[in-house]
Parts: sequence; C-alpha cells; structure tokens
Amino acid sequence: MGPDGDSTLTDQRGGHASASQVGEVTVAGISGRLQSDNDAFLRDPRFDLRALLIGASTAAVLAVGLATALLVASRANQSPNVGPTAATLSDAFATVAGACLGLLLGAGLASFIARSGSRIVTGILAGFIAYAMVLTPIVLATGPSDVSVGESFGFALLLGVPLLLATLLGSLIGSAVGSAKDRESPNV
Repeated sequence: MGPDGDSTLTDQRGGHASASQVGEVTVAGISGRLQSDNDAFLRDPRFDLRALLIGASTAAVLAVGLATALLVASRANQSPNVGPTAATLSDAFATVAGACLGLLLGAGLASFIARSGSRIVTGILAGFIAYAMVLTPIVLATGPSDVSVGESFGFALLLGVPLLLATLLGSLIGSAVGSAKDRESPNV
C-alpha cells in the first residue's frame, strides 16, 4: 500500500504510481509489481515462449506418434476378410483419433506449464503451431497421387476442425489444472 492508502506500482528506480496510473506506467515501459491483495490473480500479459515451444513440440511429436501407433493397432486388429471401405474408414478414424489425442496432450501441457500470459491462448497457439507446421505438411505429402494439392489442402483444413476442438479441450483442461496448482502453492 502507498502512503495515501492506495495500491501502488513500484518501478525499478524506486518510484511509485497509483493503481489508476498503472496503464500509463506499463506503456512507458516501467516494469514493476502491483502490491495489493489481488496480486495473486494478476498474470504477466506476455506469452511464455518456453511453454509455447515445449507444448508445440510435444503436440507435434505426440500427434504423429499416436496417429501412427493407433493406425498400426487398427491394422493389427482387422480381420483378413474386412472390405476395403471398412478398412479405410477404420484406418482414417484411428489416425485422426491419434492426432487429436496428441494435440490435446500437447496443448494441455503448454497451458499447464505457462507462467505468464493467457494459459488458454498459449495452449491453443501450441496446438495450432503443431497442426500448421507438422500435420498439414504430412497430409499434403501423403495424399494419393490422383488427388491434387488443392484438394489435399482442403482436406487438411477440414481435418483441422476436430483437431482444433481437441486443442481447445486440452488447453482448457491444462489451464484449469495449472490454475488449481497455482492456487495451492502461490509462492512458487
């Protein structure tokens, strides 16, 4: 608390600003810390780049790995007299489910470990980066020879709908668990 009883922001030079001047002080580039009871609920508005990179890398590796693992498991469990349409649909479902699970886990991890900025946005960005940088090129590269690149790209965009939902769900779960962890141990 400041000398006149209001919340204060202390900059690195030892100067003080009232809570009503926080926006001006932040814009001016003076870093500080709000000294009030609500301090535990304030987060640095910048993104945690470390969490974003770890989450995106984890999401990409898990999405490709789990998609491949579920595809192999799906093919191993098929009987030899399954028709080609049923086999293709089974393979597609297993691949999409594995990619969704990988993005869910990676986005959840990014949201969970984020130390600054919005946890949910960090998780969503991590999942989107993994989708855009890894999964979309894989869909384009592994498309059948009789399908044009434009059609493969359209399919990759359509595939983005369930993958985005998985990313959003993972971000929400990771954010909730991370926030609960922070409330239990605020001095960390």
